[in-house]
Amino acid sequence: MRPLKRSLAKKVRGLGILQVTLIAVIMTLMGALFFRKLVVDENAFEEGAKRVKADEAEGIAKLVALELGRIDALRFARSPNAERAVREVRAVLWEKVTFLAVVDELDLVSVGADGDVLCLRPIDRPVGCEGMSGFELVMSRYNDIHRLERLDDHQYAMPLYVAGAYWGVIHLEMSESTVQYTLQELSHSNARDKTVFIVLLLLCLAGASTAISFALLSFFKRMHQPLLSLTEQAQAFGEQPELGAASIVADPEDEIGVLVRRFDEMRQRLVETFGELRQTVAEREQAIQEMEEKDELLRRSERLASVGVLAAGVAHEIGNKLNPMGFVVHNIQRRLDKGRPIDAKQVELLSRSIDSCAHILDKLRSTARGVDEAMAPISLDDVISDVMTMLVAQTSSRGVVLSQHLGDGVPLVRGNRGELVQVLINLVVNARDAIDVSRTDGTVQIKTRVDTEGCAVLEVIDNGSGMSEDVKARVFEPFFSTKGLSTGGGRGGTGLGLYICYGILSRHGVEPVIESLVGTGTQFILTFPPLTSEEVV
Repeated sequence: MRPLKRSLAKKVRGLGILQVTLIAVIMTLMGALFFRKLVVDENAFEEGAKRVKADEAEGIAKLVALELGRIDALRFARSPNAERAVREVRAVLWEKVTFLAVVDELDLVSVGADGDVLCLRPIDRPVGCEGMSGFELVMSRYNDIHRLERLDDHQYAMPLYVAGAYWGVIHLEMSESTVQYTLQELSHSNARDKTVFIVLLLLCLAGASTAISFALLSFFKRMHQPLLSLTEQAQAFGEQPELGAASIVADPEDEIGVLVRRFDEMRQRLVETFGELRQTVAEREQAIQEMEEKDELLRRSERLASVGVLAAGVAHEIGNKLNPMGFVVHNIQRRLDKGRPIDAKQVELLSRSIDSCAHILDKLRSTARGVDEAMAPISLDDVISDVMTMLVAQTSSRGVVLSQHLGDGVPLVRGNRGELVQVLINLVVNARDAIDVSRTDGTVQIKTRVDTEGCAVLEVIDNGSGMSEDVKARVFEPFFSTKGLSTGGGRGGTGLGLYICYGILSRHGVEPVIESLVGTGTQFILTFPPLTSEEVV
Protein backbone atom coordinates (compact mmCIF):
# COMPACT_ATOMS: atom_id res chain seq x y z
CA MET A 1 0.00 0.00 0.00
CA ARG A 2 1.23 3.47 -0.85
CA PRO A 3 2.37 5.26 2.35
CA LEU A 4 0.10 8.09 3.44
CA LYS A 5 1.56 11.54 4.00
CA ARG A 6 -0.83 12.27 6.88
CA SER A 7 -1.72 8.83 8.19
CA LEU A 8 -3.68 8.27 11.37
CA ALA A 9 -0.62 6.71 12.98
CA LYS A 10 1.39 9.88 12.41
CA LYS A 11 -1.45 12.00 13.75
CA VAL A 12 -1.81 9.86 16.88
CA ARG A 13 1.95 9.91 17.42
CA GLY A 14 1.85 13.65 17.00
CA LEU A 15 -1.02 13.85 19.51
CA GLY A 16 0.93 11.74 21.98
CA ILE A 17 4.03 13.87 21.56
CA LEU A 18 1.89 16.96 22.03
CA GLN A 19 0.32 15.56 25.20
CA VAL A 20 3.68 14.56 26.64
CA THR A 21 5.06 17.97 25.72
CA LEU A 22 2.15 19.79 27.35
CA ILE A 23 2.43 17.72 30.52
CA ALA A 24 6.16 18.28 30.56
CA VAL A 25 5.71 22.02 30.05
CA ILE A 26 3.03 22.26 32.77
CA MET A 27 5.03 20.22 35.25
CA THR A 28 8.18 22.14 34.37
CA LEU A 29 6.40 25.43 34.94
CA MET A 30 5.03 24.23 38.27
CA GLY A 31 8.44 22.89 39.20
CA ALA A 32 10.08 26.16 38.20
CA LEU A 33 7.65 28.13 40.35
CA PHE A 34 8.14 25.82 43.33
CA PHE A 35 11.90 25.73 42.78
CA ARG A 36 11.92 29.51 42.66
CA LYS A 37 10.08 29.54 45.98
CA LEU A 38 12.70 27.23 47.45
CA VAL A 39 15.45 29.50 46.18
CA VAL A 40 13.66 32.55 47.55
CA ASP A 41 13.22 30.81 50.90
CA GLU A 42 16.90 29.89 50.93
CA ASN A 43 17.86 33.47 50.19
CA ALA A 44 15.45 34.60 52.88
CA PHE A 45 17.09 32.18 55.30
CA GLU A 46 20.50 33.60 54.48
CA GLU A 47 19.32 37.17 54.85
CA GLY A 48 17.56 36.28 58.08
CA ALA A 49 20.72 34.65 59.39
CA LYS A 50 22.70 37.76 58.59
CA ARG A 51 20.13 39.98 60.30
CA VAL A 52 19.95 37.71 63.38
CA LYS A 53 23.71 37.62 63.61
CA ALA A 54 23.92 41.40 63.20
CA ASP A 55 21.22 41.92 65.80
CA GLU A 56 22.96 39.53 68.14
CA ALA A 57 26.31 41.26 67.59
CA GLU A 58 24.66 44.64 68.04
CA GLY A 59 23.07 43.59 71.35
CA ILE A 60 26.30 42.16 72.68
CA ALA A 61 28.28 45.18 71.51
CA LYS A 62 25.85 47.59 73.13
CA LEU A 63 25.90 45.61 76.34
CA VAL A 64 29.71 45.50 76.38
CA ALA A 65 29.93 49.18 75.46
CA LEU A 66 27.52 50.09 78.23
CA GLU A 67 29.49 48.16 80.86
CA LEU A 68 32.92 49.27 79.60
CA GLY A 69 31.77 52.88 79.55
CA ARG A 70 31.32 52.73 83.34
CA ILE A 71 34.93 51.60 84.04
CA ASP A 72 36.88 54.51 85.40
CA ALA A 73 40.13 52.74 84.54
CA LEU A 74 39.56 53.54 80.82
CA ARG A 75 39.93 57.23 81.55
CA PHE A 76 43.46 56.57 82.79
CA ALA A 77 44.49 53.87 80.30
CA ARG A 78 46.25 56.42 78.07
CA SER A 79 48.12 58.14 80.93
CA PRO A 80 51.92 57.56 81.31
CA ASN A 81 51.53 55.49 84.49
CA ALA A 82 48.56 53.44 83.43
CA GLU A 83 49.77 49.91 83.97
CA ARG A 84 47.28 49.28 86.75
CA ALA A 85 44.43 50.77 84.75
CA VAL A 86 45.33 48.74 81.67
CA ARG A 87 45.56 45.54 83.71
CA GLU A 88 42.14 46.26 85.21
CA VAL A 89 40.59 46.88 81.80
CA ARG A 90 42.16 43.74 80.34
CA ALA A 91 40.75 41.73 83.26
CA VAL A 92 37.27 43.08 82.52
CA LEU A 93 37.68 42.21 78.85
CA TRP A 94 38.79 38.72 79.77
CA GLU A 95 35.72 38.28 81.97
CA LYS A 96 33.44 39.36 79.11
CA VAL A 97 35.09 36.99 76.62
CA THR A 98 34.88 34.15 79.11
CA PHE A 99 31.26 34.93 80.01
CA LEU A 100 29.99 35.41 76.43
CA ALA A 101 30.37 32.07 74.65
CA VAL A 102 29.82 33.49 71.15
CA VAL A 103 32.52 36.18 71.60
CA ASP A 104 35.97 34.98 70.54
CA GLU A 105 37.73 38.33 70.56
CA LEU A 106 36.94 41.54 72.49
CA ASP A 107 39.49 44.30 71.90
CA LEU A 108 39.60 48.05 72.41
CA VAL A 109 41.36 50.31 69.89
CA SER A 110 42.02 54.00 70.49
CA VAL A 111 43.96 56.57 68.48
CA GLY A 112 45.41 59.45 70.55
CA ALA A 113 45.76 63.05 69.52
CA ASP A 114 49.40 62.46 68.64
CA GLY A 115 48.43 59.55 66.36
CA ASP A 116 49.57 56.78 68.67
CA VAL A 117 47.39 53.65 68.57
CA LEU A 118 46.45 51.90 71.83
CA CYS A 119 45.15 48.33 71.70
CA LEU A 120 43.71 46.78 74.90
CA ARG A 121 43.11 43.02 74.80
CA PRO A 122 42.01 40.39 77.38
CA ILE A 123 44.69 39.22 79.81
CA ASP A 124 45.07 35.90 78.00
CA ARG A 125 45.97 37.71 74.76
CA PRO A 126 49.35 39.26 73.80
CA VAL A 127 49.86 42.88 74.80
CA GLY A 128 49.69 45.47 72.05
CA CYS A 129 48.15 45.55 68.54
CA GLU A 130 50.36 42.88 67.05
CA GLY A 131 48.50 39.56 66.53
CA MET A 132 45.10 41.22 66.79
CA SER A 133 42.87 39.82 64.05
CA GLY A 134 40.96 42.45 62.11
CA PHE A 135 43.30 45.26 63.16
CA GLU A 136 43.80 46.44 59.58
CA LEU A 137 40.00 46.43 58.97
CA VAL A 138 39.41 48.47 62.12
CA MET A 139 42.08 51.01 61.26
CA SER A 140 40.91 51.36 57.63
CA ARG A 141 37.47 52.41 58.80
CA TYR A 142 38.29 53.87 62.20
CA ASN A 143 37.13 57.40 61.47
CA ASP A 144 33.87 56.20 59.85
CA ILE A 145 32.62 54.02 62.71
CA HIS A 146 29.73 55.87 64.33
CA ARG A 147 27.49 52.91 65.04
CA LEU A 148 27.76 49.15 64.80
CA GLU A 149 29.69 48.24 61.63
CA ARG A 150 30.06 44.74 60.14
CA LEU A 151 33.65 44.27 59.00
CA ASP A 152 33.27 40.72 57.62
CA ASP A 153 31.25 37.57 58.38
CA HIS A 154 32.49 37.35 62.00
CA GLN A 155 33.99 40.73 62.92
CA TYR A 156 32.14 43.86 64.06
CA ALA A 157 33.16 47.29 65.33
CA MET A 158 31.29 49.82 67.52
CA PRO A 159 32.25 53.25 68.94
CA LEU A 160 32.93 53.40 72.73
CA TYR A 161 32.00 56.40 74.84
CA VAL A 162 33.36 56.82 78.38
CA ALA A 163 31.85 59.47 80.68
CA GLY A 164 30.14 60.93 77.65
CA ALA A 165 33.36 61.34 75.67
CA TYR A 166 34.48 59.36 72.61
CA TRP A 167 37.22 57.01 73.70
CA GLY A 168 37.76 54.62 70.71
CA VAL A 169 36.35 51.49 69.07
CA ILE A 170 35.20 48.14 70.43
CA HIS A 171 36.32 45.27 68.20
CA LEU A 172 34.28 42.04 68.41
CA GLU A 173 34.99 38.70 66.74
CA MET A 174 32.04 36.32 67.11
CA SER A 175 31.68 32.62 66.40
CA GLU A 176 28.52 30.93 65.08
CA SER A 177 25.55 31.22 67.41
CA THR A 178 22.84 28.66 68.11
CA VAL A 179 20.37 30.68 66.08
CA GLN A 180 22.70 30.72 63.14
CA TYR A 181 23.25 26.98 63.43
CA THR A 182 19.49 26.55 63.32
CA LEU A 183 19.25 28.71 60.22
CA GLN A 184 22.00 26.75 58.55
CA GLU A 185 20.17 23.53 59.29
CA LEU A 186 17.08 25.01 57.72
CA SER A 187 19.13 26.03 54.67
CA HIS A 188 20.53 22.50 54.34
CA SER A 189 17.02 21.11 54.68
CA ASN A 190 15.85 23.47 51.96
CA ALA A 191 18.66 22.25 49.67
CA ARG A 192 17.60 18.65 50.33
CA ASP A 193 14.02 19.61 49.51
CA LYS A 194 15.17 21.03 46.20
CA THR A 195 16.95 17.81 45.32
CA VAL A 196 13.97 15.69 46.34
CA PHE A 197 11.65 17.93 44.35
CA ILE A 198 13.73 17.64 41.17
CA VAL A 199 13.83 13.84 41.55
CA LEU A 200 10.07 13.67 42.12
CA LEU A 201 9.44 15.98 39.15
CA LEU A 202 11.50 13.77 36.86
CA LEU A 203 9.79 10.64 38.19
CA CYS A 204 6.33 12.17 37.67
CA LEU A 205 7.25 13.28 34.17
CA ALA A 206 8.57 9.82 33.31
CA GLY A 207 5.46 8.21 34.80
CA ALA A 208 3.11 10.48 32.86
CA SER A 209 5.00 9.81 29.63
CA THR A 210 4.88 6.07 30.24
CA ALA A 211 1.13 6.20 30.98
CA ILE A 212 0.44 8.18 27.81
CA SER A 213 2.58 5.77 25.80
CA PHE A 214 0.62 2.78 27.11
CA ALA A 215 -2.64 4.61 26.36
CA LEU A 216 -1.55 5.29 22.80
CA LEU A 217 -0.42 1.70 22.37
CA SER A 218 -3.81 0.51 23.55
CA PHE A 219 -5.45 2.94 21.11
CA PHE A 220 -3.39 1.52 18.26
CA LYS A 221 -4.39 -2.03 19.09
CA ARG A 222 -8.09 -1.34 19.57
CA MET A 223 -8.75 1.44 17.04
CA HIS A 224 -5.91 2.08 14.66
CA GLN A 225 -5.33 -1.50 13.50
CA PRO A 226 -8.93 -1.99 12.24
CA LEU A 227 -8.81 1.41 10.55
CA LEU A 228 -5.48 0.55 8.92
CA SER A 229 -6.87 -2.75 7.63
CA LEU A 230 -9.97 -0.97 6.38
CA THR A 231 -7.85 1.60 4.54
CA GLU A 232 -5.70 -1.09 2.92
CA GLN A 233 -8.74 -3.02 1.76
CA ALA A 234 -10.40 0.15 0.42
CA GLN A 235 -7.29 0.97 -1.63
CA ALA A 236 -6.97 -2.61 -2.87
CA PHE A 237 -10.66 -2.64 -3.79
CA GLY A 238 -10.25 0.64 -5.69
CA GLU A 239 -7.36 -0.80 -7.72
CA GLN A 240 -8.73 -4.33 -8.26
CA PRO A 241 -12.47 -4.56 -7.41
CA GLU A 242 -12.67 -8.17 -8.60
CA LEU A 243 -10.38 -9.46 -5.83
CA GLY A 244 -11.85 -10.79 -2.61
CA ALA A 245 -11.21 -9.22 0.79
CA ALA A 246 -10.22 -10.68 4.16
CA SER A 247 -12.37 -10.07 7.21
CA ILE A 248 -11.45 -7.24 9.56
CA VAL A 249 -11.38 -7.89 13.30
CA ALA A 250 -13.18 -5.03 15.08
CA ASP A 251 -15.58 -4.50 17.97
CA PRO A 252 -19.05 -4.78 16.38
CA GLU A 253 -20.56 -2.49 19.04
CA ASP A 254 -18.43 0.60 18.45
CA GLU A 255 -18.25 3.09 15.60
CA ILE A 256 -15.35 1.32 13.86
CA GLY A 257 -17.28 -1.94 13.86
CA VAL A 258 -20.26 -0.19 12.28
CA LEU A 259 -17.93 1.40 9.71
CA VAL A 260 -16.43 -2.02 8.83
CA ARG A 261 -19.89 -3.55 8.46
CA ARG A 262 -21.10 -0.70 6.26
CA PHE A 263 -17.93 -0.94 4.17
CA ASP A 264 -18.55 -4.64 3.54
CA GLU A 265 -22.14 -3.89 2.49
CA MET A 266 -21.01 -1.06 0.22
CA ARG A 267 -18.32 -3.23 -1.32
CA GLN A 268 -20.86 -5.96 -2.09
CA ARG A 269 -23.19 -3.43 -3.70
CA LEU A 270 -20.31 -1.99 -5.71
CA VAL A 271 -19.34 -5.45 -6.95
CA GLU A 272 -22.89 -5.99 -8.14
CA THR A 273 -22.95 -2.52 -9.69
CA PHE A 274 -19.65 -3.16 -11.44
CA GLY A 275 -21.10 -6.31 -12.97
CA GLU A 276 -24.14 -4.42 -14.22
CA LEU A 277 -21.89 -1.64 -15.54
CA ARG A 278 -19.73 -4.13 -17.42
CA GLN A 279 -22.82 -5.58 -19.05
CA THR A 280 -24.13 -2.11 -19.86
CA VAL A 281 -20.75 -1.04 -21.27
CA ALA A 282 -20.64 -4.15 -23.46
CA GLU A 283 -24.14 -3.39 -24.75
CA ARG A 284 -23.23 0.26 -25.33
CA GLU A 285 -20.05 -0.71 -27.15
CA GLN A 286 -22.02 -3.02 -29.39
CA ALA A 287 -24.58 -0.26 -30.02
CA ILE A 288 -21.79 2.24 -30.76
CA GLN A 289 -20.20 -0.21 -33.16
CA GLU A 290 -23.51 -0.66 -34.94
CA MET A 291 -23.98 3.13 -35.06
CA GLU A 292 -20.48 3.57 -36.48
CA GLU A 293 -21.21 0.96 -39.12
CA LYS A 294 -24.45 2.72 -40.02
CA ASP A 295 -22.68 6.08 -40.01
CA GLU A 296 -20.04 4.68 -42.34
CA LEU A 297 -22.79 3.44 -44.64
CA LEU A 298 -24.35 6.92 -44.58
CA ARG A 299 -21.00 8.53 -45.36
CA ARG A 300 -20.47 6.10 -48.25
CA SER A 301 -23.95 6.85 -49.52
CA GLU A 302 -23.28 10.57 -49.36
CA ARG A 303 -19.97 10.11 -51.15
CA LEU A 304 -21.70 8.13 -53.86
CA ALA A 305 -24.30 10.88 -54.08
CA SER A 306 -21.49 13.40 -54.44
CA VAL A 307 -19.92 11.22 -57.12
CA GLY A 308 -23.26 11.15 -58.91
CA VAL A 309 -23.41 14.94 -58.78
CA LEU A 310 -19.88 15.06 -60.17
CA ALA A 311 -20.58 12.56 -62.93
CA ALA A 312 -22.26 15.08 -65.22
CA GLY A 313 -19.49 17.61 -64.76
CA VAL A 314 -16.81 14.99 -65.33
CA ALA A 315 -18.61 13.70 -68.44
CA HIS A 316 -18.84 17.26 -69.78
CA GLU A 317 -15.16 17.84 -69.07
CA ILE A 318 -14.11 14.56 -70.71
CA GLY A 319 -16.41 15.36 -73.62
CA ASN A 320 -14.61 18.64 -74.11
CA LYS A 321 -11.36 16.68 -74.24
CA LEU A 322 -12.70 14.04 -76.64
CA ASN A 323 -13.67 16.54 -79.38
CA PRO A 324 -10.08 17.78 -80.02
CA MET A 325 -8.80 14.22 -79.54
CA GLY A 326 -11.12 13.01 -82.32
CA PHE A 327 -10.02 15.88 -84.58
CA VAL A 328 -6.37 15.01 -83.96
CA VAL A 329 -6.95 11.31 -84.63
CA HIS A 330 -8.76 12.16 -87.89
CA ASN A 331 -5.84 14.33 -89.01
CA ILE A 332 -3.32 11.66 -88.15
CA GLN A 333 -5.33 9.08 -90.08
CA ARG A 334 -5.48 11.35 -93.17
CA ARG A 335 -1.75 11.96 -93.03
CA LEU A 336 -1.12 8.23 -92.76
CA ASP A 337 -3.41 7.53 -95.72
CA LYS A 338 -1.50 10.07 -97.84
CA GLY A 339 1.85 8.69 -96.72
CA ARG A 340 2.81 11.84 -94.92
CA PRO A 341 4.74 11.82 -91.63
CA ILE A 342 2.80 12.21 -88.39
CA ASP A 343 2.79 15.74 -86.89
CA ALA A 344 4.56 15.60 -83.49
CA LYS A 345 2.59 18.57 -82.15
CA GLN A 346 -0.70 16.79 -82.82
CA VAL A 347 0.62 13.65 -81.08
CA GLU A 348 1.67 15.81 -78.11
CA LEU A 349 -1.79 17.44 -78.01
CA LEU A 350 -3.39 13.99 -78.07
CA SER A 351 -1.12 12.79 -75.24
CA ARG A 352 -1.95 15.84 -73.09
CA SER A 353 -5.68 15.31 -73.62
CA ILE A 354 -5.40 11.64 -72.63
CA ASP A 355 -3.41 12.56 -69.48
CA SER A 356 -6.00 15.21 -68.60
CA CYS A 357 -8.83 12.70 -68.88
CA ALA A 358 -6.90 10.19 -66.78
CA HIS A 359 -6.27 12.88 -64.17
CA ILE A 360 -9.98 13.76 -64.02
CA LEU A 361 -10.90 10.08 -63.64
CA ASP A 362 -8.30 9.64 -60.86
CA LYS A 363 -9.86 12.53 -58.94
CA LEU A 364 -13.28 10.98 -59.36
CA ARG A 365 -12.06 7.57 -58.16
CA SER A 366 -10.29 9.17 -55.19
CA THR A 367 -13.52 10.85 -54.13
CA ALA A 368 -15.51 7.65 -54.54
CA ARG A 369 -12.90 5.55 -52.70
CA GLY A 370 -13.45 7.39 -49.40
CA VAL A 371 -11.27 7.83 -46.34
CA ASP A 372 -8.60 5.22 -46.72
CA GLU A 373 -5.92 7.86 -46.56
CA ALA A 374 -4.30 8.64 -43.18
CA MET A 375 -4.16 12.03 -41.52
CA ALA A 376 -1.04 13.87 -42.68
CA PRO A 377 0.19 17.40 -43.36
CA ILE A 378 -1.47 18.54 -46.61
CA SER A 379 -1.89 21.76 -48.55
CA LEU A 380 -5.33 23.34 -48.86
CA ASP A 381 -4.28 24.53 -52.31
CA ASP A 382 -4.10 20.88 -53.47
CA VAL A 383 -7.58 20.17 -52.08
CA ILE A 384 -8.97 23.25 -53.85
CA SER A 385 -7.23 22.21 -57.11
CA ASP A 386 -8.93 18.80 -57.01
CA VAL A 387 -12.34 20.36 -56.47
CA MET A 388 -11.82 23.01 -59.15
CA THR A 389 -10.87 20.29 -61.65
CA MET A 390 -14.07 18.34 -61.05
CA LEU A 391 -16.61 21.13 -60.49
CA VAL A 392 -15.60 24.17 -62.55
CA ALA A 393 -17.27 22.90 -65.74
CA GLN A 394 -20.39 21.70 -63.91
CA THR A 395 -20.96 25.00 -62.16
CA SER A 396 -20.33 26.89 -65.38
CA SER A 397 -23.03 24.81 -67.13
CA ARG A 398 -25.52 26.19 -64.59
CA GLY A 399 -24.46 29.78 -65.22
CA VAL A 400 -22.42 30.05 -61.98
CA VAL A 401 -18.81 31.17 -62.00
CA LEU A 402 -16.55 29.10 -59.68
CA SER A 403 -13.32 30.92 -58.83
CA GLN A 404 -10.39 30.49 -56.44
CA HIS A 405 -8.38 33.11 -54.56
CA LEU A 406 -5.40 31.53 -52.84
CA GLY A 407 -3.61 33.52 -50.15
CA ASP A 408 0.17 33.77 -49.78
CA GLY A 409 2.02 31.83 -47.10
CA VAL A 410 -0.93 29.65 -46.08
CA PRO A 411 0.56 26.92 -43.85
CA LEU A 412 0.01 23.19 -44.20
CA VAL A 413 -2.78 21.57 -42.17
CA ARG A 414 -3.18 18.13 -40.67
CA GLY A 415 -5.95 16.32 -42.48
CA ASN A 416 -7.28 13.56 -44.72
CA ARG A 417 -7.16 14.83 -48.29
CA GLY A 418 -10.04 12.68 -49.52
CA GLU A 419 -12.31 13.75 -46.65
CA LEU A 420 -11.50 17.44 -47.10
CA VAL A 421 -12.18 17.15 -50.85
CA GLN A 422 -15.56 15.63 -49.99
CA VAL A 423 -16.33 18.51 -47.56
CA LEU A 424 -15.34 21.18 -50.08
CA ILE A 425 -17.35 19.50 -52.87
CA ASN A 426 -20.42 19.47 -50.64
CA LEU A 427 -20.01 23.16 -49.70
CA VAL A 428 -19.48 24.22 -53.33
CA VAL A 429 -22.46 22.20 -54.60
CA ASN A 430 -24.71 23.64 -51.85
CA ALA A 431 -23.45 27.15 -52.67
CA ARG A 432 -24.18 26.57 -56.38
CA ASP A 433 -27.67 25.24 -55.64
CA ALA A 434 -28.41 28.26 -53.44
CA ILE A 435 -28.11 30.53 -56.53
CA ASP A 436 -31.27 30.85 -58.62
CA VAL A 437 -30.85 29.38 -62.12
CA SER A 438 -32.37 32.51 -63.66
CA ARG A 439 -29.49 34.69 -62.46
CA THR A 440 -26.57 35.45 -64.73
CA ASP A 441 -24.24 36.90 -62.06
CA GLY A 442 -24.02 33.92 -59.75
CA THR A 443 -20.59 33.39 -58.21
CA VAL A 444 -19.01 30.89 -55.84
CA GLN A 445 -15.59 31.83 -54.46
CA ILE A 446 -13.07 29.57 -52.70
CA LYS A 447 -10.56 31.56 -50.67
CA THR A 448 -7.63 30.79 -48.40
CA ARG A 449 -5.84 33.13 -46.02
CA VAL A 450 -3.81 33.26 -42.79
CA ASP A 451 -5.47 34.67 -39.65
CA THR A 452 -3.80 36.72 -36.91
CA GLU A 453 -2.81 33.57 -34.99
CA GLY A 454 -1.09 31.97 -37.97
CA CYS A 455 -3.89 29.44 -38.68
CA ALA A 456 -4.95 28.42 -42.20
CA VAL A 457 -8.48 29.62 -43.06
CA LEU A 458 -10.64 28.20 -45.90
CA GLU A 459 -13.74 30.16 -46.99
CA VAL A 460 -16.57 29.27 -49.40
CA ILE A 461 -18.58 32.36 -50.38
CA ASP A 462 -21.66 32.60 -52.59
CA ASN A 463 -24.11 35.35 -53.52
CA GLY A 464 -27.15 33.12 -53.36
CA SER A 465 -30.39 33.33 -51.40
CA GLY A 466 -28.77 33.14 -47.94
CA MET A 467 -30.09 31.45 -44.79
CA SER A 468 -32.41 32.55 -41.99
CA GLU A 469 -31.41 32.16 -38.34
CA ASP A 470 -33.63 29.09 -37.98
CA VAL A 471 -31.96 27.40 -40.96
CA LYS A 472 -28.48 28.30 -39.66
CA ALA A 473 -29.34 26.69 -36.30
CA ARG A 474 -30.37 23.40 -37.97
CA VAL A 475 -28.10 23.25 -41.01
CA PHE A 476 -25.87 20.50 -39.51
CA GLU A 477 -28.76 18.29 -38.32
CA PRO A 478 -29.14 14.92 -40.06
CA PHE A 479 -31.89 14.66 -42.70
CA PHE A 480 -32.48 18.42 -42.66
CA SER A 481 -32.58 19.98 -46.14
CA THR A 482 -34.00 23.16 -47.66
CA LYS A 483 -34.05 21.47 -51.08
CA GLY A 484 -36.53 18.80 -50.11
CA LEU A 485 -35.57 15.16 -49.68
CA SER A 486 -34.70 13.27 -52.84
CA THR A 487 -36.21 9.85 -53.41
CA GLY A 488 -34.10 8.98 -56.38
CA GLY A 489 -34.64 11.79 -58.82
CA GLY A 490 -35.14 15.53 -59.03
CA ARG A 491 -33.17 18.30 -57.34
CA GLY A 492 -33.74 17.24 -53.75
CA GLY A 493 -31.01 16.20 -51.30
CA THR A 494 -30.48 13.49 -48.70
CA GLY A 495 -30.18 15.93 -45.81
CA LEU A 496 -26.96 14.20 -44.70
CA GLY A 497 -24.31 16.19 -46.59
CA LEU A 498 -23.58 18.92 -44.05
CA TYR A 499 -24.16 16.50 -41.15
CA ILE A 500 -21.39 14.25 -42.47
CA CYS A 501 -19.21 17.26 -43.27
CA TYR A 502 -19.57 18.44 -39.67
CA GLY A 503 -18.34 15.06 -38.41
CA ILE A 504 -15.36 15.16 -40.76
CA LEU A 505 -14.48 18.71 -39.70
CA SER A 506 -14.80 17.76 -36.02
CA ARG A 507 -12.24 14.99 -36.53
CA HIS A 508 -9.96 17.64 -38.07
CA GLY A 509 -10.41 19.97 -35.07
CA VAL A 510 -12.40 22.51 -37.08
CA GLU A 511 -15.55 24.25 -35.87
CA PRO A 512 -17.31 25.70 -38.95
CA VAL A 513 -18.61 29.28 -38.74
CA ILE A 514 -21.54 30.41 -40.91
CA GLU A 515 -22.20 34.05 -41.81
CA SER A 516 -25.33 34.50 -43.89
CA LEU A 517 -27.96 37.11 -44.76
CA VAL A 518 -31.23 36.30 -46.50
CA GLY A 519 -31.12 37.58 -50.08
CA THR A 520 -27.40 38.42 -49.90
CA GLY A 521 -25.46 35.16 -49.68
CA THR A 522 -23.63 32.78 -47.36
CA GLN A 523 -20.04 32.42 -46.20
CA PHE A 524 -18.64 29.21 -44.65
CA ILE A 525 -15.43 29.84 -42.65
CA LEU A 526 -13.19 26.86 -41.74
CA THR A 527 -10.22 27.60 -39.45
CA PHE A 528 -7.70 24.75 -39.17
CA PRO A 529 -5.49 24.38 -36.07
CA PRO A 530 -1.75 24.81 -36.69
CA LEU A 531 0.57 21.84 -36.98
CA THR A 532 2.50 20.72 -33.92
CA SER A 533 6.30 20.96 -33.82
CA GLU A 534 6.60 17.18 -34.44
CA GLU A 535 4.29 17.39 -37.49
CA VAL A 536 6.18 20.38 -38.90
CA VAL A 537 9.44 18.43 -38.74
